[in-house]
Amino acid sequence: MIQDQKKVETENSEEWNWYNIQKLVYGAKLLKPNEFWELQPKDIIIMVEGFREQQKYEDLLHGETLSLLRYIGYTTYIGIPTKKSIRKQTVEKYYPLRFDKKQKKKYTKKHIKDFFNEKQPYITNGKLRGYIDRWGNLEKIN
Repeated sequence: MIQDQKKVETENSEEWNWYNIQKLVYGAKLLKPNEFWELQPKDIIIMVEGFREQQKYEDLLHGETLSLLRYIGYTTYIGIPTKKSIRKQTVEKYYPLRFDKKQKKKYTKKHIKDFFNEKQPYITNGKLRGYIDRWGNLEKIN
């Protein structure tokens, strides 16, 4: 049985999708339908916010567990002797996690120079008329 997705506008002109709210409350919070309909909207909002806070905490806990397991695996991997020199690989490269801090790219002078000297073709009526640089200056072709 498919339920209609009833939407109700609140004072802040936000729409409530009752079907999704019911799925959350019935599934995650294990409420019965009569208990759900007896709640005030502010109680539902508090319940949903509490659920989101609990999810954030569980994600953080899950991330910490993964970090610990990654470190154990990494130390085992590094400790295995090889014929080559010592393995030069960071923990983040060994097993990247989604919450790792991203490394900033290091650009050389050539990359920077190419970036600022890059030009785009300027075409009108199907003909190449010149090139436009990053600052919008047109360099015409004679």
